[in-house]
Amino acid sequence: SSIVPIPNFFNNSSLDKLGIGTIDDNLIDNLIDSITEPTYDELLNLKNELEDKIHEIIKNEENISSYSLDVSVEYDKGYTCKCNIEIVPEKTMGFKWLFRKNVNTQYIIDKINRMIRENILGIEPEVNITIIK
Repeated sequence: SSIVPIPNFFNNSSLDKLGIGTIDDNLIDNLIDSITEPTYDELLNLKNELEDKIHEIIKNEENISSYSLDVSVEYDKGYTCKCNIEIVPEKTMGFKWLFRKNVNTQYIIDKINRMIRENILGIEPEVNITIIK
């Protein structure tokens, strides 16, 4: 077997022509970040996709009269997703009083967190639910 030398594409003269100084860890990190960082449109599409899935989760839960949803997806060397939900529980008539039905918020939070983590590896979801009386 013979050893074939690999050509040195990154010699000093070719780097100078490209306007690149010496290759160091910082240059490599910046290059990787620029390749892996999502565009605005990609973040918007991801936000819309997550919103649709969160709407499906909430719509299938019991005892919810109405709700509002605010989702944001950001990227800063990793994805973060913030989800704020305001839920108005259904009411039921008791003896002379209206009672709000119980909404299992922790179950909903866990279900949304699981869905977000399944869709984006390494994401840090933050889901908050407020019950509106």
